[in-house]
Order: sequence, then C-alpha cells, then structure tokens
Amino acid sequence: MSEYRILAIESSGINSGIAIGTDKELIYESSLYLKHSHDETLAHQIKQTLDLMKTSIVDFSAVAVSSGPGSFTGLRVGSAIAKGLTFGNHPKLIDVPTMSAFAVAASEFAISLNIDSIFVIIPSNKDYFFVQEFSQIGESKSEPTLYSKEEVKCLNLASKVVCGTGANEFIENNYQLSGLNRLTPRFILKFAQLKFAKQEFIESAIFKPQYYQDFTPTHKKVDK
Repeated sequence: MSEYRILAIESSGINSGIAIGTDKELIYESSLYLKHSHDETLAHQIKQTLDLMKTSIVDFSAVAVSSGPGSFTGLRVGSAIAKGLTFGNHPKLIDVPTMSAFAVAASEFAISLNIDSIFVIIPSNKDYFFVQEFSQIGESKSEPTLYSKEEVKCLNLASKVVCGTGANEFIENNYQLSGLNRLTPRFILKFAQLKFAKQEFIESAIFKPQYYQDFTPTHKKVDK
C-alpha cells in the first residue's frame, strides 16, 4: 500500500461526507444524508473518523475538497475546514471542481458505451442549472454555464452520458446511471488522486471556492 494518504471532503451538495484513500485506492468512505447540516456535522465526521482509524491529520499528504459550483453554505463550510486542516501547507491542499469530479467518475461508463461526450448538470437557484461538457475521459470541453430548464432541454443531450445532481430532470434519449447522479466523497477522492499524481496543489491561504456568484442566466442560442 502506498504511503501517501488523502482525506477528501465533499460539502458542495445538500449532504456531506468524507473519503480516505491512498494516492491509488479508496480505504474509507462516509456520507451523512442530513440536508444542510454541514456546519453542525462535517468537522465532527472528520474527527470521529480519524479517531476510529487511530490516525491524525499530520499523517496525511493531502486534503482534497469540493470547490464548486454548489451550495454556498456547504462550500463555505467545507473550504473553511480544509483550509484549517492544511494551514502551513502540510498536508497539501487539492481543490476539486465539483463538475470535474462527476465527469471523471462517469468516464468509465462513457468508455464502456463508446460515448464521446459527458454532460454534467447541477441545479442552481429555482429552475436554473449549471451545465458543463467533458470528453469521454473527463477532460473539460466547455466552461460551467448557467441555463434555464427550458434551455437545457434544447441542448443536444441525445445519446450522451448525462450525470450530476440535476441529471434526473433530463432523462430522455441519453445515458444515465443513478449512482452518477449523486456526488459522493469517493468522486472527490478519485479526481484528487489524479491531481496528486501531477503534484497539482493550491496554497491554503489563497484558496477560494467557486461560488459562481457572478453567473447570470444565459440567453445565447442553443443547439436544437
């Protein structure tokens, strides 16, 4: 087993959770399905897990955290905890874009179906959704863009892999797996493992979640 350990934190959605793994494999995962309870439970989850495993944060090489888009409160709580754990840059901090985590998790499914594009859909406020397109192996092909529900329906999603917490709103004529429509901590860990291999870290002091507060609904023409 590798000597490198990564603690992954997921707080971008309505639930919270953590995963622990080496730079190559998953060791432990825990999710708490209590809506909007991050500020009350996430720090306790981490402490309880470290105590259970008889380890300490100093034994980890990196802490990874979902960086958005997602719940404003969840991202704020998760980033504050991650920055606190990585103060002084040990362990190292890895930021994991929420939509990229979904795409990398869905890449095996896309490859098995020989589908060339993955669309990740995450709900925003009211009837608006963030949408981002990725390649078959999870590489970004566009930036996260905010669409109305009707605009998403006009996107060319037919015969594509569609995943993310908003995917089940758009089921027709595409490929989905229920397990890819909920963000779990192992997805954060999987993407973090890729960044760890490339030694792609961010300084704790300058890290900020991707709140996307400046996004406004797009009115550009979409493919029909």
